[in-house]
Amino acid sequence: MRPHFVSVETHTSPPLQAGNHAIRLNTWSLRLSLPGAGSADFVRLIWTRPVSVQVQSPGDGARIIPIRDATRWIELALWAAPALLALTAAVMSIASRRARNQSLHLQGVSHEQPDNIQSIAP
Repeated sequence: MRPHFVSVETHTSPPLQAGNHAIRLNTWSLRLSLPGAGSADFVRLIWTRPVSVQVQSPGDGARIIPIRDATRWIELALWAAPALLALTAAVMSIASRRARNQSLHLQGVSHEQPDNIQSIAP
């Protein structure tokens, strides 16, 4: 059987009693494993994040309350802002270089050395 290097699992915790309510935590786990010698893993990384809370009251059905992860969105914004800034700077640099070359071309100025001028060698 081939080993699983990447797996995603869903877990539900045992119920916790809070008054008349039974509360369960639902989580997702991402597992990355690099097999080593024998049955042990050489490297194992497990990332678990809460997804929702399930609340069950007597006489009512189970109510699922999603957990919003604000930290993930903040982290995404912190990575995306410099990337967008770099992309904007690159586009502006290319646009200004094209405009400068177009302006010099319209004025009749060339960046290239003419063929009839020879460089002076020492």
